[in-house]
Amino acid sequence: MKRVLLCLASIAMASTLVFGQTNFGGQQVSSDGMNYSKVIKDVNYAGDGQFQHNMDIYLPNNTTPGQKIPVVIHIYGSAWFGNNGKDHADLGTIGKALLDAGYVFVTPNHRSSPEAKWPAQCHDIKAAIRYLRANAAEYGLDPDYIALSGFSSGGHLSALMGATSLVKSAKVGNYEIDFEGDLGNYTNVPSNIVGSVSWSGPIDLQAMDCGGRPNGVNGSPEEV
Repeated sequence: MKRVLLCLASIAMASTLVFGQTNFGGQQVSSDGMNYSKVIKDVNYAGDGQFQHNMDIYLPNNTTPGQKIPVVIHIYGSAWFGNNGKDHADLGTIGKALLDAGYVFVTPNHRSSPEAKWPAQCHDIKAAIRYLRANAAEYGLDPDYIALSGFSSGGHLSALMGATSLVKSAKVGNYEIDFEGDLGNYTNVPSNIVGSVSWSGPIDLQAMDCGGRPNGVNGSPEEV
């Protein structure tokens, strides 16, 4: 618990810089002020060659050889409709703040709700976590310090990663929910995290009404 609280506190401190920025939470691209030593683009965490399972890994400046760098995975917001938003995942705000604070910043794609129903999106992010942990030595990551962050629908997924850390499945009524899935080549690697942050993540999906309902839809557009 102490380590989880420490992780959350450090992420929050790094992210205080975000509120000095404009348009936080939008589809933000990289800015001239985003400082990193290297970016590794389109790493396929599922081993299937599909762009929906690609992620980008940004390494911070001022690192030393052999250093194990803490990791924050940040999930873009898209009302779960987007499957290719990693290049617009709050890079100029949250990404900049975390990189400046010395974190590795990772932005994964995930399958959209029209192409794969929930909990497929959970399986995607869990697979990304497992890939990063399994390949930590290659990228200079700290396998014991992987945290999640996300905006809007990404915040919802981030919160789920925190709530289901070390939880493989749950039963709701007669429905068995598999949170872990079997995606990727590292299903034997743990997917636990040390903390999660949700930026404006939804809580009660049935109560949502973002910008009105499309014609013929009863309930929230996000329920579709």
